[in-house]
Amino acid sequence: MRWAARLKKLMSTASAQLTAAQLLFKRNFDQRVRPARDQPEAGGQVFLRRDYTRQDEGPDHKLVLVADGPFRVKEGTDDTVVIF
Repeated sequence: MRWAARLKKLMSTASAQLTAAQLLFKRNFDQRVRPARDQPEAGGQVFLRRDYTRQDEGPDHKLVLVADGPFRVKEGTDDTVVIF
């Protein structure tokens, strides 16, 4: 009996500490997360990020361009942007 009571107390303590740690992690994450960016408006300009790997670019990969553009926005929706 004494062992079961000790185990229940240990489980409740661990649960409380886990909940406190999760709240702390969430608070720290929420402080550093960036808000979502607005969609570009028609007539605005955007850059397109290039996809590349270090093996493709050789030893001087730090000087490789990471984006193409700017491109003028023709129209945009929530998840798609049409450029000229």
